[in-house]
Amino acid sequence: MAYHTRFTHLHPKVISRTATLVRAKPWAADDEAQEYMAREFVTDLAAVYGFDVPDVQIRATDSIAFITDGYFDPGTWKIVLPRFSVVTLLHEFRHAMQHADVAGATFWPDRMENEHDARAWSCSVFYRAAPRRFRRMAREGRLLYV
Repeated sequence: MAYHTRFTHLHPKVISRTATLVRAKPWAADDEAQEYMAREFVTDLAAVYGFDVPDVQIRATDSIAFITDGYFDPGTWKIVLPRFSVVTLLHEFRHAMQHADVAGATFWPDRMENEHDARAWSCSVFYRAAPRRFRRMAREGRLLYV
């Protein structure tokens, strides 16, 4: 099964809020605006799921962020991205959900199970929020996983 069709019961507020973020085109904004939009987005999603809001850092310069294309650090409760990406922000938010033990977001002992879950959830949310953009980006090879 494709990642983007795996999750079918997504919270409507998450879909709506993601669609709003996509329409705002944060990737075209300056660094300060990107970080502000990402923090507001993550704050809104964390409220939907009822757990502590992770901090967000965009334009990270550490090697881990560049090697992994972003990460969630449970020790500092921070999402770290080398550049703005809605899908990657959703992916790392899902890792925060896994660590917060949010219902439906299991933290698996097997690291790859966590990755598959985060890929599927982030792609499913993005696909439902912006289906035309998702399909176009997939055709253009701009999504790592579909």
